[in-house]
Amino acid sequence: MRFCETRLSRQRKAQGLAMHRILYRSVASDDFRSDDLFKVIEVSARNNPERDVTGFLLYKAGRFLQFIEGPQENLGVLLSQLAKDPRHHDVELLVDTPASRRCFPKWRMQRIGSDDQAIAELTDAMRAAGLDEKFAAEIRRFLQA
Repeated sequence: MRFCETRLSRQRKAQGLAMHRILYRSVASDDFRSDDLFKVIEVSARNNPERDVTGFLLYKAGRFLQFIEGPQENLGVLLSQLAKDPRHHDVELLVDTPASRRCFPKWRMQRIGSDDQAIAELTDAMRAAGLDEKFAAEIRRFLQA
């Protein structure tokens, strides 16, 4: 499997579709309801395969933290769309870095709870994926705020 991912990564780079990882946070709009979160996850999980985007979303106390990975060009288009989404504001890019492979290839858009068990599972998944410490530090800051 690793060989296929590496070969696919080389093909993407040759096509100008180098892998990238982005972490951003934002503030939910005042009228955002908890059932809206499930709609966001559902629509993202449906649309992200076409975009070749994977990642996860954390929601806590009216704030979002989202990790997305995929071809850099696709992420740029997605971020432009997200910036216009009225369900949140104050979008702040925290980490934007190239990647040689995906960390979460099966997570078309995974919702991560903010309880201790969910965070422990996310921490284990990040460690297993070899995710850079910059991401882990920002995620910890988000959860502690």
